[in-house]
Amino acid sequence: MAVDDGDERREVTFDVVVRDREGEPLVVATLEEGREPTGAAAVEPLVTDVSDFCAVNDTVAAAFVVTASYFEAGATELAREATSGSLLSRGRYRSFVSLARKNGFHLCLVEGRESSLYMTLPEL
Repeated sequence: MAVDDGDERREVTFDVVVRDREGEPLVVATLEEGREPTGAAAVEPLVTDVSDFCAVNDTVAAAFVVTASYFEAGATELAREATSGSLLSRGRYRSFVSLARKNGFHLCLVEGRESSLYMTLPEL
């Protein structure tokens, strides 16, 4: 998918894109399959890419980083910083990344443990 990044156009890719009936993207995800802990270096590009993509396409409601391991403290801290800048961050929209007044997405960190999925962020 192409996005405008200032003066240049670049391609962003996601491992999973869930679309509605009209073909508009609703949810995107990046999958980390390694057994090494997932750090901020894996989360930061997703937040940047989804933010740039939402500027062009405001139908994206959520972005997931799914890891087969666990998230390092730096990754969870980066996700919390990205979601704490909005007025809605303390309410029921805890994981919301606000980009503009009517644009943003929910950021979720998911760990795969013992053949089950666990949400690390938001804390439910």
